[in-house]
Amino acid sequence: NTGIEVSVDCFVENGISKIVMMSQLFKKAIDASTMLIFQSVIPAEISDNARFKIEDIANRIASNFNLDNTPLLIQTIVNEDDVRVIEFSPRIGGTKHKAIKDITSFDILDSSIDSFLGKKVKVEFNQPKNYTSKNHIYTYPGIFGDIANYDTLLTEGVISDFIFFKTRGMEINGDLASRSRVASFVVKSSSKELLFEKINQAVNTLQVYDINGEPIMRKDIFQGEKI
Repeated sequence: NTGIEVSVDCFVENGISKIVMMSQLFKKAIDASTMLIFQSVIPAEISDNARFKIEDIANRIASNFNLDNTPLLIQTIVNEDDVRVIEFSPRIGGTKHKAIKDITSFDILDSSIDSFLGKKVKVEFNQPKNYTSKNHIYTYPGIFGDIANYDTLLTEGVISDFIFFKTRGMEINGDLASRSRVASFVVKSSSKELLFEKINQAVNTLQVYDINGEPIMRKDIFQGEKI
C-alpha cells in the first residue's frame, strides 16, 4: 500500500474519542514475506484533512461499538488526505504507555486501570514539543550476552532511554518477531534531521554480544530503504 503507516492512540471520554498521540511506523522488508516494524517517530506528520478524517473514524468506532472510558488503538495507512484503517481495538498499543506519558503527560496505563475499576477518566494531555523516536534492536540467532556502549550514549545525551527485553543467557531464535527484540532505545531532538543523525550515531555505537563475546546485532535493519 502507498502512504505511511500511522498508529493512533486515543482515549474515549463521554463517547468522544480524543487523539492523544500519533506515531509514524517504519518497516523494513527482510524478505518477500517479512515486513519488520523497527522504528517509530512521534509526532506523525500528516495533513490537517487526514487528521480530521482520523478523528471522524475514531468517533464513529466509539459510537458504533458503544465504547466509553476506554483506550482505543487504531492502525491506519495515510496517503496525503486519504486514510485507510488496517485494524483497531480498545486497548493500549503494546509498550507505548511509557512513551505516551513521557511525551504527552497523559498516563494511559493508569487511566486504563481506572476504567477497569469503573472510575471516570479525565483526558488531559500535551502536544509533543519535540521529535521522539523509538528504535528496536534485533540480533542474529544466539544466546544473549550483553549490550555495549548504551551507557555512554545515555551519558552523552545521544539517547534518552534504553530498555532491555532480554537478560544474559536467554535464547534468541532470530525470527524477527517482537518477542525477539533484545532492547529498544529512545532518541529525542528538536529537528527531524538531527533526530535521524542521533539514531545513526546510536546504531553505529551500540553492539550486542552473545555469551561467547561474538557480535550479533542486526545493524543492517537500520540501513538501506525503509517503508
